[in-house]
Amino acid sequence: MLEVIPERGLGVIVLSSYSGPAVAMPVAQNALRWALKDKFDLDWPTNRFIPPASPVTNLSIAELDAVTGCYAVTRGYDLIRRAGTNLTWIRNAHSDEPTIVSNLVGRENGWFSTPDSQDQELGFTNVLGRFIMYYRLATGTYTTYQETVAHGERVDPVTLSAAWSNRLDKVYFASDVDPDSYYWLPVFNLGIVLLQSEGAIFLEAGPTAAASLLVPDSDTLAFPRGVASADPTALQAFTTNGIEYLRYGGFTYRPADTFPAMDAGTASNLVLEAGETVWFTLMVESGTVYTLDLLSTNPVAAYLQDDDGNPIGKALSVYGYTFTAATNGEYLIAVVNGNFVGAPVQFGAWTNALPFYREVTNVADWPSFMTNQWYGGSEFGYVHVHASRVTHDA
Repeated sequence: MLEVIPERGLGVIVLSSYSGPAVAMPVAQNALRWALKDKFDLDWPTNRFIPPASPVTNLSIAELDAVTGCYAVTRGYDLIRRAGTNLTWIRNAHSDEPTIVSNLVGRENGWFSTPDSQDQELGFTNVLGRFIMYYRLATGTYTTYQETVAHGERVDPVTLSAAWSNRLDKVYFASDVDPDSYYWLPVFNLGIVLLQSEGAIFLEAGPTAAASLLVPDSDTLAFPRGVASADPTALQAFTTNGIEYLRYGGFTYRPADTFPAMDAGTASNLVLEAGETVWFTLMVESGTVYTLDLLSTNPVAAYLQDDDGNPIGKALSVYGYTFTAATNGEYLIAVVNGNFVGAPVQFGAWTNALPFYREVTNVADWPSFMTNQWYGGSEFGYVHVHASRVTHDA
């Protein structure tokens, strides 16, 4: 994060491993406060900042249209539209619930704001050939100073090539997430989708990646636009063994429509390399009970997601996972080897789930690692055991 006081020639850069301003901003502002006191013997302001009044001015239609468009911002995009002789600011226009600030008027100071307040103003300018939207606002604990922020970069519409058009509206899932990563927890979605939006590529992502607006540089490479965040990265397409993958944000993504299909009531014998993830699809029917079962000497996990990529549950080699399908559809299963060496794995998706449970009347009889919160089911008095492990008759 870069924070400056231009009129005093002071600036500070704060580097942080934590995404967003929550950590870096207070550090930067306190450093500037101390520098202001040390170099100029000036205290940080304590009175509320009042923006200098600037009269409203009538701008021509051409002047208003010159700043309209789509602006790539942190994790998405905003839209600036003309409404008569004023501007409308649609914040987070990519979301289901955008924020709309209407009736923005031009002022003699070159900024735009609502007619009755200059507490927050918008400005537009060219910076090294890039058209940038700024905003400035009174901020601080008691709104004691004014901060100016580079908010977004205007993205001019482009015509997408056939190669990029063929990648649109497909779901891709991360195929190289570390087995021990917290990204496997139910709150995360490992999928991304490419959409065409505002004449560019909009990468829609869950918490594991930064949503961004990208412009192709070639048929296999696209770069993000925007100035407010370092989160988005380049998007690259490459082909291995006849399957086209995407690389984005440090992960490799495979299209879901290339996952091998698994039939209910069957098992697959796999040999997983150390840390390898193999995805499957499973067609499910509403109301049917299914059980995911793993047989392996390694710490192997199978993560289940619905057809929208929302996590449902997981099975481990020490217990299975039983679920009832809520609707008809194609579910996704990621089988992950969490060991440092390769190992054989038998993975089954059964429909006769109930016989695969053996009641445990005394949880203390089981090893402690099977009774903690990560081993679901054992805390309720039973642990999943495939019948063949006990009686060899199923």
